[in-house]
Amino acid sequence: MEQIEYRDICGVPCIILDPSSEQVGQIVLYHGWGSTIESYKFFASLISSWGYRVTIPELPCHGVRGSLNYFDKETLQKKFWPGRHFQLVEYPRVNHQITLGMLQKIKEFLDKNLLSL
Repeated sequence: MEQIEYRDICGVPCIILDPSSEQVGQIVLYHGWGSTIESYKFFASLISSWGYRVTIPELPCHGVRGSLNYFDKETLQKKFWPGRHFQLVEYPRVNHQITLGMLQKIKEFLDKNLLSL
């Protein structure tokens, strides 16, 4: 069974699923318009079962970051594209923190295993 962690990364609420087996890679999985990180835990769990560490960031105006009438035409026109722009701005920051975390794990692994030789 994978491990599920709720973490704030650069001000963005995220769910992180670590695989129960050896990790083969890292995936950032964004949920769709009108859904939340909670609704994507099933997909993330499936991907995690293949050995990937999965991070699901919460989009602005979704889940714990608020809500909208997602199917209202005016709301869609006012919020959809600005939300995608904001997502493009947030992604590099979130990805940078994820990469730093992975590098730290690699360093810890190497330190532990090189010292034991």
